[in-house]
Amino acid sequence: MKTHTKDPLAEIDFLTPAFQDDPYGVYAYMIANHPIFYSECYGQFFAFSAVAVRSVMVNRDFTVASPFRATRTLFGPTVVDIDGEDHRRLRIALSDAVNVRKNKFYRQTVIRPTLSRIVVRLKHGISQDWVKEFCDLIPLLIMSRIIGIPDKDLDFFKRVCAPIIAYLDFATPDTKSAGTGAMRELVPYLDDLLARFDREEIAEETIISSYLEQHRTQGQPSMAEIIRHVSLLIPAAIDTTNRLLAICIWMLCDRPELQAHLRANPDAIPGFVAEILRYEPPIHTTLRMAAAETEVLGVQVPSGEAV
Repeated sequence: MKTHTKDPLAEIDFLTPAFQDDPYGVYAYMIANHPIFYSECYGQFFAFSAVAVRSVMVNRDFTVASPFRATRTLFGPTVVDIDGEDHRRLRIALSDAVNVRKNKFYRQTVIRPTLSRIVVRLKHGISQDWVKEFCDLIPLLIMSRIIGIPDKDLDFFKRVCAPIIAYLDFATPDTKSAGTGAMRELVPYLDDLLARFDREEIAEETIISSYLEQHRTQGQPSMAEIIRHVSLLIPAAIDTTNRLLAICIWMLCDRPELQAHLRANPDAIPGFVAEILRYEPPIHTTLRMAAAETEVLGVQVPSGEAV
């Protein structure tokens, strides 16, 4: 049963700079008064409190499969858009591609050298735009190499990534058109790249190589699934990391005492990053659909409703 309480979100526009700069007053009010709430204005439920969010995330009456999810529109069904056995199968395949051993290898051979090059460029004053020349560039360069994109194709990869990320950031008819157009270029490119890796038996440590090895030895994931999941890494790894880096830099500039503390205690940096993810996260929302009529904190959620 949907609540008929006056809609406290009716006056809230999530797209305004005022809300996006500081949404926490709205969050605090909703957590205290409406931990899960059906908004007539927005035509969907919102879960705000930790208990309500956790209930929605773990309750098997909810599904990630949604016709409204932009990632599904662009990439088709991926590990973030399906449940059940297919989700477990694809998650295992992805975990093998980025396991602890490989992450250690990437840290030494890709991440640290790339960071060093970019920091040297900044030190010599090539640019003072930290977002464009550091926060955006670092994850793009690192993930392109980890994925297995050849250096000669980096400009192409950067060009097609931009409209894909723009659509996933803010879905409009224009961004959707540009994003789907970019995917029409990216998919055949990745198809050719996978064929070359497979044909030449390229064994270098990359995500593409890992997926292809699993495909050869286990018969899965399929080539189409590999392309979808390599494409998914654009928003999953690039578009979240650049925001996190920007927030970290902003916080260090805003609080010089924190910067001084981390310079003196570099072992505290991982804890600082983890706390930033809690304190000022790069992403504030995710979507679930009610696959069956269910209840969260005493509120009835009909089947088919978005939360």
